[in-house]
Amino acid sequence: MKLFVHNFMSSRFLKNVTVGYPLELVVKQFEERDIEYDRQSTITMLEKVQYDGLLVAAAAMNLSASIPAEKPAKWEELSDDELKQMGIRTISSTFLLIFALVFGTQKVTSTFCENYVTCMEQLEIKQHECLALDRNVRLRSSDLCSRQKWDQKLELNALHMRRAEMAKDCAQKHHQDAELAESTLDEETRKQCESLHEKFQFAKLSSTQNSMTSSSAARKKRATGKRNKRETTKKNSSSKATECRNAAKLWHKQCSALAKCCPLAEECKQSTMEIMNQIYEGRHKLHDMHRNNCV
Repeated sequence: MKLFVHNFMSSRFLKNVTVGYPLELVVKQFEERDIEYDRQSTITMLEKVQYDGLLVAAAAMNLSASIPAEKPAKWEELSDDELKQMGIRTISSTFLLIFALVFGTQKVTSTFCENYVTCMEQLEIKQHECLALDRNVRLRSSDLCSRQKWDQKLELNALHMRRAEMAKDCAQKHHQDAELAESTLDEETRKQCESLHEKFQFAKLSSTQNSMTSSSAARKKRATGKRNKRETTKKNSSSKATECRNAAKLWHKQCSALAKCCPLAEECKQSTMEIMNQIYEGRHKLHDMHRNNCV
């Protein structure tokens, strides 16, 4: 149950809750749904939800439930009868939990998924840049086999770029579920993600500074004139393409790490399965071309 809300209600329904539907109508809509909710799933969500949000939700719904003011040390040690006395049972408890997650006073910010989307945007930009540089290198290939290999590489690069775009678009499309999705992260994962978040903010700052430095250097270079252009063009093109690919690999590695902190990214993998199969096939084809020298 990685993305709790997707198991039983639509994002549109959640949005209706957050914009202030009368509670009686919301409960009526919810109770009309045929939903089964077992003990272990209930306990799992109780352990993850902000407890003060649970109390606020129970009070707002006027539930006749004996929910203690202090959070129990271990929910799993409570018997079924004790859970029932607290009003934690099937349909009503499921709504209570989702209500607490949405309206809890200590909301979790969706920084992890935002970081993931931002990273994928930067990766997409870098992949576009690399594709243009690689095309220039391909034009300077001297023999037929080299050109065929480059054509296959360019096709692979375009597929990677399309996959990144699809993954980013999917996460953006479901961004309204990010907060709820992140609330399912366990404490250990959250700590790791907070560390990644800090590193990513530094990486974005460094990237901006490097971009400014590069722009400044480019202006100085133009001011001093163009020397030995013909002799250095081929070398510079190849070098820039290699540097770009290395930078793209670093962005890809960082985005993969951030994806583990955004449950939406895991769900969005389904939308890229077909294109991933094409990438695997393209890699095998390129490997065979290198091994057999295009024969």
